[in-house]
Amino acid sequence: MTLTACLFALFCSLLLPAGAGTYLALRAKKAAPVLLGAACFTVFQLLTRLPLLQLVLPRWAGYVLFQSEHPVWYLLLLSLSAGVFEECGRYLVMRRFLRTGGPVDAVSFGVGHGGLEAAALVGVSLAYLLFSGGYLAQPAGSLFLAGAERLFAMTAHVGFSVLVWCGVRGKRPLLLPAAVALHGALDFLAVLLARSAGAWLTELVAAVFALAVLAGSLILQKNMTNRGEIA
Repeated sequence: MTLTACLFALFCSLLLPAGAGTYLALRAKKAAPVLLGAACFTVFQLLTRLPLLQLVLPRWAGYVLFQSEHPVWYLLLLSLSAGVFEECGRYLVMRRFLRTGGPVDAVSFGVGHGGLEAAALVGVSLAYLLFSGGYLAQPAGSLFLAGAERLFAMTAHVGFSVLVWCGVRGKRPLLLPAAVALHGALDFLAVLLARSAGAWLTELVAAVFALAVLAGSLILQKNMTNRGEIA
């Protein structure tokens, strides 16, 4: 059972993102949108936000005091920071490189972004656990949840990418703060529920949230296209 759970998590966090990205690149006959999404996550999360949160801010006494005395507000700050860095990064990259792309490019961007996040945060470590045998010490339920969480996170990233792309292509600047708010709300809700309601309920809520974001973004894109706001 543990091996099955590990393989499922590895599929969701490494094989599925890689396969989806390759399929979309071949279908569109261009890999740039997928690679741009991966680069966006690398620059605005791995090289900017995380070092800031882990290396720079903890050196400030006021930040450490705020973290310990106001844990809920601190959690909200962390959640919003993810929304600000990732969605603003998405907007800047799309505005520079995808201003003339189609909706498939937005989906490809989201797969690249969410796929690299899944590989960096979960997939690589799971591959090491699988080949080293370390997965045997992990609870099967935790491995299943790790895979499901990455699957829902990638779904949300595709939805956010389509939403921000609609803002860029349709010249709707308010869609950027909407994406920031939705991203922050998802992260805040997920961590808050994980602390109080348990992991399974957390992932159920995250799944519904992610699917709602994706569906809403695709409906918005279709409506804007039908109205001629997106050529």
